[in-house]
Amino acid sequence: MKPRRCGKLSAMYVGEDNVSFASSRSDHNYTLAESVCCLPGLEKNVYILAPLIKNVIGNKLTEGLIVAYPSIRIKERPESEEIKIFIDQLNKMGKFKGLKYTYWYTRRAIKAHGAMECFDDDSATDLLQGYLNCGRMMVTAAKWL
Repeated sequence: MKPRRCGKLSAMYVGEDNVSFASSRSDHNYTLAESVCCLPGLEKNVYILAPLIKNVIGNKLTEGLIVAYPSIRIKERPESEEIKIFIDQLNKMGKFKGLKYTYWYTRRAIKAHGAMECFDDDSATDLLQGYLNCGRMMVTAAKWL
């Protein structure tokens, strides 16, 4: 019997000055994260971001999406609710089609400066790599129990 191949994870990081995307790499058994793209400015228009999100998660192997934003923003502005509404709208539009998704509140805000804002796409990559590392550590710890 062949072992079941794990699905791919994707991440969307909603930062102060951009929205970035990352995906797990298939050539490393989905244990490494790589940057997919970065959009300058905080686009909350569902119709602008929906095709991009569909491309990021459109692969049949994608099983989960992690949506993240700095927890600092929750205290400054109640945008956390707006982001949840945005994701729910995408789900209602049929963009997720059974895809599992979760929210991750990060403790650090990744700021971009001027022309460098589109090069700040490492935020989603760092987030996804941390998530993958946590999962790997939990599986390893469970084997020792």
